[in-house]
Amino acid sequence: MKGFVIICILLLCLEAKSQKADSGIKYGLSDQLISDWKKDKNGCLMLRCKYWDSVCENRSLVGTTRKRFIKLFGKPDDYRATRDILVYTVCTECDKKGRSLKETDSAWIVIYFTDGKLEKCTMEIQ
Repeated sequence: MKGFVIICILLLCLEAKSQKADSGIKYGLSDQLISDWKKDKNGCLMLRCKYWDSVCENRSLVGTTRKRFIKLFGKPDDYRATRDILVYTVCTECDKKGRSLKETDSAWIVIYFTDGKLEKCTMEIQ
């Protein structure tokens, strides 16, 4: 019984160490970028506008798991077709309630995952 308890404690310690290591991975992105990105829900604050290329052109992110990407950048603003295509609005004008104004131009990045890993990122403008 004592052996079982010791094994459980060791497994819990290893899991905690693994999670701590994962949380520190930033893929060469600044803490300011990550903070501003999460703060700029729906792209209304225009903070994501200055960072979209740093995200899309960052080759270190290729192969990142969907779960880790969302943990790093926050929940997407939308999904396309499946939950494997994430959409983050990067530049748009919004009303006081944070909703995108239909009559204005908007830009967003689309993150594609294949087999649960980031494959590519594109930018779209409307």
